[in-house]
Parts: sequence; structure tokens; C-alpha cells
Amino acid sequence: MENERREWWLFGIMAVLLVAVVLVAWSDVPDLAPPSVTYQSGTTTTTTAYTGTGASGMISLNTATAEELMQLDGIGETLAKRILDYRDEHGPFSSVDELVNVQGIGEKRLEEWRQYLTV
Repeated sequence: MENERREWWLFGIMAVLLVAVVLVAWSDVPDLAPPSVTYQSGTTTTTTAYTGTGASGMISLNTATAEELMQLDGIGETLAKRILDYRDEHGPFSSVDELVNVQGIGEKRLEEWRQYLTV
């Protein structure tokens, strides 16, 4: 009888330890967050979470940085600079269609990007 009681105590202790191990392991599981991307431009280093688009799911032509614009396939440093220069020279974009006024962007490219852009 005493051996049976001892076995149940050991079983209970093992069960409690198992639950404790599972709870500790569960708390160490990292949150599912997108990886961060670090951009370096001159003396500035910026780290942001990469989502492929802005926080709203769209890239705003009137507020986007060069790094944000370069997230679009086909926009490199030169074209991003042209977009920012156009915005600085002509003021905010009134529509996404106005992007074709930037040298190097035609209707075909604009249609590829339209779903990701807003003003």
C-alpha cells in the first residue's frame, strides 16, 4: 500500500513538472512579427519592420521616403530620387496617375504599381 501511494506521489510530481516545463517553453515562443530591415543612407541608419508596403498596406506618394519607394519592384535609388525630386519641385501628387510625369515611369510601370500606391 505504501509503495502504491509513493508511486502516485511520484506520478503527481512528474505531472506538475511536465506542466511547468510546457508553460515555460510556451512563454519563450517569439511573437510572429515581420523581420526588420535596416537601411543605411549616408550617416543615417533606419530600422523598420518590413511589410512590403506602408502601415496602411499602401505607399503614399506624398509622404514616402526613398527607402519606402524602393520596396516596389523596379524602383531603385535613382528612380526613387526622381520621384522625390518631382514631389519637391511640383508639390504633393494630386493623383497616382501624375507619377507618369516622372522621367523613367510610363503607363505600363504605373499599372504594375497602382495597387500599392496612394496619394
